[in-house]
Amino acid sequence: MLPYNDPIIYFLFFIGKLVGLVKLIHLITAHMDPIPVAILFSIVTLTTTLAVLSIQVWNILKEFRITIQKMNGILDESTGSVQKVNKMLDDAGKVSGTVSDGVVQASGFISGIKTGITALNAVFKKKEE
Repeated sequence: MLPYNDPIIYFLFFIGKLVGLVKLIHLITAHMDPIPVAILFSIVTLTTTLAVLSIQVWNILKEFRITIQKMNGILDESTGSVQKVNKMLDDAGKVSGTVSDGVVQASGFISGIKTGITALNAVFKKKEE
């Protein structure tokens, strides 16, 4: 790592290294046929592309992992809320069941009283006749 903070110096350093790399490639390939040079150039280009794409895929997967962790946190929080809502609904079901049982019993009681009054009316009307 260079001890400079100026980006222009880094750019010039990169250009210098690139020029040195081009000179090295020229020395290696100066006495070679064009087909092996083209193959070598293709291999270097494909390898560089693969390395860059691998780094990008790595970064995408890292971001995906962070997103999944955040979603898990949100789902864990909502699971507690859903459980509370389910408990409230279960309790409401118990209350409505209790109320409906009371209404059914009251209806039976009123029906019994009505039947009893009808029977008493029938008995007293027969006695009056």
